[in-house]
Amino acid sequence: MHWGGTVADLLPGPVPWYNAIITCNGDQFAPIAAGVRTPAPKPATDSGCAQRCGTYLVNVTTRDDAHSRIAESLIVIPEQPTSIVPPCTGTIEYSADNCDMTIQQRCPIKEGSGAGGYSTEVDRRRWSLDGSTSSGITYLVIYNAAGDRVSGGTYDEKWTRQ
Repeated sequence: MHWGGTVADLLPGPVPWYNAIITCNGDQFAPIAAGVRTPAPKPATDSGCAQRCGTYLVNVTTRDDAHSRIAESLIVIPEQPTSIVPPCTGTIEYSADNCDMTIQQRCPIKEGSGAGGYSTEVDRRRWSLDGSTSSGITYLVIYNAAGDRVSGGTYDEKWTRQ
C-alpha cells in the first residue's frame, strides 16, 4: 500500500505491511524500478474478475483532516493472496466472482514509539474484470501497548497495475 507524506507522520513506528513490498505468497521482495511493467493475467472464466498479479501503484487519500497523507507506493503481487503475511494475523475473503475483496488484519508494532502496540485494518476493494485496477476503502486504527486507541483514520485506495 502507499501513503503520501511519511508513514512516521501517521503511525507511531514502522509498520511491516506499509514499509515493505507485500506479496501474496508471504515472501518479501525488494522494491522494483519505476517503469517496469508486468503482463496481465487472464481471468479463469469470462464471468469473473482476473486474479491479481503484477506490479501495482497504490494511491491512498485520507477522508479526515486529522491524519497525514500516505505516500504512494509500488507493490509486487506474484500471485493472488490467500492469507495474511506474518507476523500479522487475519483473513482475506473474495466474492464468488473474485471481484470484491475484504481484508481484515491485526499487526504488531515492534519498533519506535508504538512498540508493543498493534494496528487493526479493514480493507474493502472492488477489482476490475481484468484485475488491472481496484478502488476501495481502508479503516486503520493504531493502539498502544495498553490497548488504548491512539490514532485511526479512513482512507480511499486506488490500485493500478503498471
